[in-house]
Amino acid sequence: MDDCMVEQHWLINERSGNGDGARLLRALSGVRGVTALPINFERLKDQIDSVPDTHDIVVAGGDGTFSAVLGESSVVERSVACVPLGTANDLTRELGISERLRNAPHQTIPDILAPLDHKEFAMWEVIFGDNRRAFANYVSIGYEGAVVSDFAEWRAKNRWSGRMVNRLAYAIFGTRHSLTSIGGLSVKKDDEPPIECAPTTGLIITNIRSHLGLGLSNAESSPHDDLIECISVPNVLGFVSMIAASSGLLSPPAVLARGHSITVLGIPSGTPIQIDGESYPPVSDGEIRIRLKHFVKLRLAH
Repeated sequence: MDDCMVEQHWLINERSGNGDGARLLRALSGVRGVTALPINFERLKDQIDSVPDTHDIVVAGGDGTFSAVLGESSVVERSVACVPLGTANDLTRELGISERLRNAPHQTIPDILAPLDHKEFAMWEVIFGDNRRAFANYVSIGYEGAVVSDFAEWRAKNRWSGRMVNRLAYAIFGTRHSLTSIGGLSVKKDDEPPIECAPTTGLIITNIRSHLGLGLSNAESSPHDDLIECISVPNVLGFVSMIAASSGLLSPPAVLARGHSITVLGIPSGTPIQIDGESYPPVSDGEIRIRLKHFVKLRLAH
């Protein structure tokens, strides 16, 4: 790195990217101005707190890894960059980082990231039962929650499967749950009265436009404000329209509600939920609440 550049402290998920995380860790060993360490999720707060204030933080992994780090209050006011190693990489796609780093040799990434500008990025929090989880991208209940739950179980047995195989697995599990339908839901934004929702395959509460690394959930979303959107996907064809929307062939599903907070009511017990591509325990008390957690300063490439 150039002498005038700020030093970078990398936290790398070695298990991401079909071994690419481990290769990245080795490639950065000895690079001037770079400290590269495996991420420790069990001691993540302590690991972040130990990074000198004068250093940039760089997180390498998938969307779940990014949310875990960016959800920590100690990253507020820090300079953070994200490097994609996951299957979908929706966050870095939204920031333009995925395209900027495409085919870049590992050793060159620190110099590519260093001059990029920062912009405030909203991190949100989902509350359901005794669970509180930060997210950067989106929360899905119903269809996608079931698909991600199946994928997590399969992935545990096929850890080194690769991105293309992972996406094929997603397609298979997506077909399996294609008849999912949830009725009786209502959506409340801010302090307004709840809006009844027609029977749906699933709801997506989204902070960004990118979805599953392939399509657009919502052409209106901005991750740089304090608003969050809720989208109802009536049937599986709605997810197909998201993929087609990325090439301009179709429009993604319309926004059902937009506000500074979102509450979904009347959720049947046992309904699966996914947060930034990670599976979590099903909803048990009939509702989830979404609210702003904090803003972080992320490097972006557009």
